[in-house]
Amino acid sequence: MYSSLIMLVAIFLFILVFYTIYTNRRRKSWRYSRLLIDNHNKRKELFVNLRNKAKKVGLDVTQEYILRIMVAGMIGGFLAGYVVTGTVLFALIFCICGLFFYKYLINKRISSRISIFNEGLATALDRLIHSLDAGLGVVQAISGISKDQNINEFTRNVFVKVMEHVSSGSTISQALEDVGEEVESPYLNILSVAIAVNANEGSDLVKVLINVQNMLYDKKRFEEMINAKSAQGRLTATMATGIVVVVFFMLRISSPLFMAPLISTVAGNIVMIIIGVFTFVGYILVNRIFRIKF
Repeated sequence: MYSSLIMLVAIFLFILVFYTIYTNRRRKSWRYSRLLIDNHNKRKELFVNLRNKAKKVGLDVTQEYILRIMVAGMIGGFLAGYVVTGTVLFALIFCICGLFFYKYLINKRISSRISIFNEGLATALDRLIHSLDAGLGVVQAISGISKDQNINEFTRNVFVKVMEHVSSGSTISQALEDVGEEVESPYLNILSVAIAVNANEGSDLVKVLINVQNMLYDKKRFEEMINAKSAQGRLTATMATGIVVVVFFMLRISSPLFMAPLISTVAGNIVMIIIGVFTFVGYILVNRIFRIKF
């Protein structure tokens, strides 16, 4: 216990001394004042990139929400680390790891929203194709999509934005392009180009829309196939990481004397840190290898 605290204090003092020397050198440079201004501006825009990314897919993520997740992640990490290792040092390390849990959670929600949008877009394209076949114009057909309750709310709201752009004087193709850039959807940009080409050259818009719809369906099938084939690799990485944690916890409970050198000595703590780093890095690498973004 005491050796862990001594090690933690030593690490803290080393970081403090290094930071003091570094900042004293930076103060001698004219760039230091500019750096302070830049850091002040960044603090004003806390989490701005992540919040903007979430806003593009219709998620209202506030600073308070992110801070609550950070606090919950830190508390959960501390408790998990203390239960598994029984030491304050590793509980604090787990606590620091839990500090970044908010990124995983929000990015997971963003990915889910993108999947929902693509599913709704396939349905919207089907409605658009049938409306054009029935003789409606493009603007009237897209206006109908924005009011269709059978399409999920997020996709419907995207087409509501398109109609708002049209109401403000944009052409339908320009409105689709602008909104496509906002939500980062390549399919809306393809739809915009198809409508613009149809207006200028008189191409068969319905056939183009059918091809775009088939692209969405093929993408979904391909994504499901790749995820199914790579699921075993991701599961293996998760189980391998989990086994290390479970075995360590079981040995600590069942054989405390056997685990004492690892827990109560500085050398043992260093070995545990190395094992933890290699296990975590291995888990991340395997997941990145088997997780393909579409």
